[in-house]
Parts: sequence; C-alpha cells; structure tokens
Amino acid sequence: MIEGEGGKSLDYWRRAHINFFTRELEGIGAEFNEDVLVVFEEFEVVFQF
Repeated sequence: MIEGEGGKSLDYWRRAHINFFTRELEGIGAEFNEDVLVVFEEFEVVFQF
C-alpha cells in the first residue's frame, strides 16, 4: 500500500501531510494552505544492475 503508514485513516494522513508540507514550506519562507498544488508520481523499476 502506498502512503499507508500510521493509523491508515484519512484524518491521520491529512494531519501527517499538512505537518510535513508546513515544515518544508517554512524552509523556503512559504506558508502551507490547502490550495497548494501537489503532484504525485509513481515510478516502476524497469532495469536494475
């Protein structure tokens, strides 16, 4: 499961991610708000040495 850590509830997921993005944005002098666009990408390994 992707992003399934913690209590696996939507409430837990939202709180954890709001806290994460708040800390990250503070580092660049920005402030979190729920209108911030977040892009999610998932990659598949197709070759490995």
